[in-house]
Amino acid sequence: MSIPKVLSLAVFLTAPVAAQPVAFPQPFAVERQVRQIAPESGETFQTPPATEYYFGNHLAIVRANGTKALIDFEKREYTEVDLKRGTYWTLTFSRLGELRERIRAAENPEGQPEKSATLASRPDVKIDQLPAAGKPNVKTTGTRRLRASIDGGANWAEATYDDSIPFGEKAVAALETLDSAFTGGPKADPTRTAELISALRSAGQGAFVVRFEKPLSVRGGRALGKSEDIVLDWKRLEKDPVEQLRIPENHKRIPSPLETVAVFAEEEAELKSRGRK
Repeated sequence: MSIPKVLSLAVFLTAPVAAQPVAFPQPFAVERQVRQIAPESGETFQTPPATEYYFGNHLAIVRANGTKALIDFEKREYTEVDLKRGTYWTLTFSRLGELRERIRAAENPEGQPEKSATLASRPDVKIDQLPAAGKPNVKTTGTRRLRASIDGGANWAEATYDDSIPFGEKAVAALETLDSAFTGGPKADPTRTAELISALRSAGQGAFVVRFEKPLSVRGGRALGKSEDIVLDWKRLEKDPVEQLRIPENHKRIPSPLETVAVFAEEEAELKSRGRK
């Protein structure tokens, strides 16, 4: 190899790599709770509050049951930690997508020849501005509300935004990549819930959603029950809470449950296929 080529290669290998856009340049934490209202009884079920830490290119979700999710948007990795059992597992976003597609294919071995036609005929999501909300809860100041709807309004979702929370378009894009890893993106969801969420995120122009509401289900053109995802509190952080990313040294890495589900689904599909022959 000639000296100029060697020098060119050395410059290429030592040149600084373009920095990953920082999703959450100003660290903050929110306390979140999910509530569900049953369609017939009106009974309310709610999860214990979870705390979410947004900083740099990381999101750490700490739950009351002793588990936590660690998302690295730069490495595109998702980690689940069980502090009580002393275990953890990690998957890349691409591996999450691969397992999701394997499970989907196993559960629908005949395929969906009508899928393209169905997607092409989907009506657009409609966005409407709603009257300003009262204070959504005691700790946030968001009052801006939007509703996304399809199917004549029966399938809908509403979002309340708090513009004072330090979010932005890069943060929205980061959350979209995570959703796509788990769901395949808005177009892959037959219920179109992911599409409604994505539309509301985009329409929010980088604002943080402090309240998200949608029907529990839609049947026969009717919305049944309600699900509410509510931010109970939020605060700015003086520094990145990197301690939330630490996994205790005595914790054991285990396979992801999704790996097991994918194998089981494929084995079940194979057995059913043999039975049809």
